[in-house]
Amino acid sequence: MVGRVTAVHLHRFLSSGRTRPAVFGCIDADGNIAGDYVVKLCAAMDTRTRGAASELIASLLAGHFGILRPDPALVSLHPDLVNWLASRRPDVASVVRASTGLNFGTKLLMDVATWPRGRALPDAMTMAASDIFAFDALIANDDRRYNNPNVLVRGDDIFVIDHEAAFAFLYLVSVGEPPWELRQRASLRDHVFYYPLRKQATATDVGGFMARLAQLGDAELEQIVQQIPSEWSHSELGRISAHLKSVRDHAAEFQLQVLGALT
Repeated sequence: MVGRVTAVHLHRFLSSGRTRPAVFGCIDADGNIAGDYVVKLCAAMDTRTRGAASELIASLLAGHFGILRPDPALVSLHPDLVNWLASRRPDVASVVRASTGLNFGTKLLMDVATWPRGRALPDAMTMAASDIFAFDALIANDDRRYNNPNVLVRGDDIFVIDHEAAFAFLYLVSVGEPPWELRQRASLRDHVFYYPLRKQATATDVGGFMARLAQLGDAELEQIVQQIPSEWSHSELGRISAHLKSVRDHAAEFQLQVLGALT
C-alpha cells in the first residue's frame, strides 16, 4: 500500500516544473521522521485531483513494469505549516490553502541529474529507455519530451517522474482507433528517447516489457485503482482500467506498434 506522510517543514520550492513542486520534510503517522518528499500540490495542477490520481496510477504501474521511479506517497500538509506558509509566502498562499487535503508526493532522490538534451544513449541504458518508451505509449503520456525529459539519471539508472498528463485520451476527442494502435500518435516522435532508440532500432527489445504487460491481471489493476484516495476518485477511472486491459489483451499487436513507431 502507498504510504501516507505529513509535511511539517518546507525546504524549498523547485524552480523547474509548471506546477512548482516543493520539497518538504515529512513525518509518518507515529510522528517519526519520514524524510524529504517532492510534493505536487493538488491546487497547482491543471487537472487538480485528477492529475494526482494519474500520477499515482502511473507510478504504481511503473513499479509493475520494473521501471525505476521515486517511491510514491500521499502527503498532507500539517495545519501549522499551512498557516506559516500562508502568512510568510503570499505568492503561494492561495495554492497552499486549497491543498490541505491529500497531495501526491515522491521520496526525494539524491545524487541524480536531469537527462541532458541531446545526450547519446549508452548501451547500458538501452533496455530501460526501451521500456520507458513502451510505457509512455501504453499510458498515453505525451509529456516526456526531448525538451522536457521528465527522467532523472544516476549512473546507468533511469528514473521516471511527472505523470500528471498521462492518460491523455481522457481529455482528447476520440479518433475511433483501438487503444493499442499508435499510428496517429505523432507525439511519440517528440519522446526523449525516440531518436536515440531509432538510431539503434535493431537493438531495441521490448519483449520483457510485453511479458510484464501480459501479466498485468485484472486483480492487480483493481488493486492499483483501489489505492486512489476517495477525494481523488473520478468517473473516468474505469476508462483508464479499460484502456490498460484492452492493450494487455492485444499485447502482440501493441508490441508491433511500438517497434513500428521507432522505424
